[in-house]
Amino acid sequence: MKRSVFLLVSWLAAVATAVAAAPSKPNILLNHLELYNLGDDLSEKHDLAKEMPDKAAALRDQLHAWRDSVGAALPQPNPDFKGGKPKAQSAQLTP
Repeated sequence: MKRSVFLLVSWLAAVATAVAAAPSKPNILLNHLELYNLGDDLSEKHDLAKEMPDKAAALRDQLHAWRDSVGAALPQPNPDFKGGKPKAQSAQLTP
């Protein structure tokens, strides 16, 4: 019998249209969840979030409670970002 080991992937992304509509609230975030049972799907190919919404919600709530307990900061959109690709940076190694 395989043991169920669930992995919750919580994606946070700035919603550009919402930020444009409400520039006074630049911390509007979209929370997208993915749920995988690593006991059956080690390569994370079958997202169970829609099939098991209660499990995904319970793990999300645990994640949020932990984040609050440790005072974790959430990413915030950069108000100075103007779009485009980041410039390539060359790494220089020192001996």
